[in-house]
Amino acid sequence: MEGLLALLALIAIAVGWYYLKRGINRGVSKVLYKNTNARGQDEVWTELTFTAPGTPQEVQAAVVSALALPVEAPPVIGKLYLAAQSTGRIEVRRGSKIGTEWTGKAGFTPAAAGGTSGVWTVTHWTLHDGVIQSDGIIKDMAGVRQSIDAAVTRVGGSCTTRVLSAAERVKR
Repeated sequence: MEGLLALLALIAIAVGWYYLKRGINRGVSKVLYKNTNARGQDEVWTELTFTAPGTPQEVQAAVVSALALPVEAPPVIGKLYLAAQSTGRIEVRRGSKIGTEWTGKAGFTPAAAGGTSGVWTVTHWTLHDGVIQSDGIIKDMAGVRQSIDAAVTRVGGSCTTRVLSAAERVKR
């Protein structure tokens, strides 16, 4: 009986130690990566809306061409790739065959007045210890958004970028 109590006490101490360490690490990460996380959250919640005079297929082809991304995930080291493409939609990811760090999607639909309208948003992202810790992730998100903006502008379209307010931010 005493052995069982000692084992239970040991397990309780180990579990308590694990959660204490985890809490301290999360707190340290939030302090150390405060600015990076703030920039990352702003980029995650940045929405690019666009209109262009061409058909959705033409505008989508121009965007895919401008991005010039491989269509297959790299084996180990996370990089940008075109994860999916169908009529009126593309999906860009940063990751590898092991896992995904973030996913963004662009939709291309016929506009009411003719031409194409669309939206680019980051739809999924991974946090480490509750924060975005990598400048590389943020630069890739911004780079894809800027490449889409440039491609739409090249075909005669216009783009609007806005960061969603805290009230508009709902987990996608």
